[in-house]
Amino acid sequence: MRLIKQLIRLFNEHPEEIGLSYMEHVFRALSFSIVLAYASILCLIHAVFPFLFEYKASNIISLLNKKMGN
Repeated sequence: MRLIKQLIRLFNEHPEEIGLSYMEHVFRALSFSIVLAYASILCLIHAVFPFLFEYKASNIISLLNKKMGN
């Protein structure tokens, strides 16, 4: 029983610190992950074709940074 309580605390500590439930944190982190994967693909395309998506990935990262700050 003690182990279960410790695990629950580990899973909830950070989300509670930032004012989210565990599931809210899961969905928010997953949404950031998906957006970052998209930005990563844009960077890969830009690496091969430098005239495409010149600022798109950096703009996405800037927006995510603003959202994470809130």
